[in-house]
Amino acid sequence: MDSAADFLSQINNAYRVGKKEMVTSWSNFREILANLMKSKGYFEEVSVVKGDNERKRIELILKYGPGGRPSLTKIKRVSKPGRRFYVSADEIPWPPGGLGDTIVSTPLGLMVGKEARKKNLGGEVICQIFS
Repeated sequence: MDSAADFLSQINNAYRVGKKEMVTSWSNFREILANLMKSKGYFEEVSVVKGDNERKRIELILKYGPGGRPSLTKIKRVSKPGRRFYVSADEIPWPPGGLGDTIVSTPLGLMVGKEARKKNLGGEVICQIFS
């Protein structure tokens, strides 16, 4: 299974059912993606902990706004194992309505589309986050 798609589905589902926190398995990619999303205000806290069986896990504290409104409404996986989606800096898609972010894997690591455009970096479009 696609680890990135699984992680994004877990986040989507946790927000849909109104969870305050979620725990998922650790990978370097997941940790970097979670910290990037935290820096953009989608999570309150991201921490990596070791469980009883010495395996690392990622604990996320989800962020909600006034009236219990989630900080994100949907995450859409763009590039998939069966069809990779690579773009140049000027082709990075904007989220519909301009509300949200596009996550791009560039030669300098994961970053949001706006930052990648400023640095004139293209890459693989991982996902789009809708606020």
